[in-house]
Order: sequence, then C-alpha cells, then structure tokens
Amino acid sequence: MDKVVRQHEKLQADLAEADGKRIATDRKTKALRTALGELHKEVKNAESFYWHIHWLQARFPKAEYEDVLGLCKLVSPAELKEQEYSLNPGRYVGVAIENDGKTEEEFIADLLLLNDELGALNVATEKLEAIISANIKAIAGDA
Repeated sequence: MDKVVRQHEKLQADLAEADGKRIATDRKTKALRTALGELHKEVKNAESFYWHIHWLQARFPKAEYEDVLGLCKLVSPAELKEQEYSLNPGRYVGVAIENDGKTEEEFIADLLLLNDELGALNVATEKLEAIISANIKAIAGDA
C-alpha cells in the first residue's frame, strides 16, 4: 500500500510539474497516508502482542506456572531464610547456559580470532584518531 501511495504521489508531482503548477498532495492522499500510519501502528502493536504470547508459551507450554531456570523459581520460606531473606532473584533462579555446540578448543580458537580482530580495529582507531586530531588542528590553525 505504501508503495502504491508513493507511486501515486510521484505521478501527481510529475503531472503538476509538467503543467507548471505547484506540487501539492491532495486531501484524499493525505487521509490515506494518515490511515496507513494508523494501520502500521496497529500492526506493530499486534506483532508485539504475538511475540509476547509466543515468548510466554515457549517458557510455559502447559499454560501454568513452573520454575524456569534463569527466569523464575518458587521458593519456600526455609529457602528464603537460608538466603537471609534476600529477595535478589539471582540467588534463586540460577543461570541458563546455552550450549552453542562448540568444544572448548573451538571456543578458545574463536576467542583468539576475535581478539586479533579487536587488536586490528584498535590500531585502525588510533590511526583515525591521529588523522582527526591533525585535521582539527589544521582547521584551528594550530598546525
């Protein structure tokens, strides 16, 4: 719809330019643009609800409460006392560690590659900083 409206506006602009008239958008096109904007907002809102529902259903497939590692846990008063009545969720829910399928050696190799890339980027950053500093000094007349 957006594409059709843009094409229509372009056609109107071309016709107006060919007639030597001022380029203006008519009321119907403006109303259509406003309606499309509202439609986009509604679609975004619906998508947001969809993803929230999807997220909940993925974690609570039976549609009832259950402990989820890294997210939530129901604790007893004894467990709460054991943690000195701290309500910090990190003490109870734990950490969900995702398995990426890499061995320790593969992980270390990837980490070293990323470190090399970071080093190269840092060198490039230093060169750019020097160039920018020299340009600013030249502009200011300090060179």
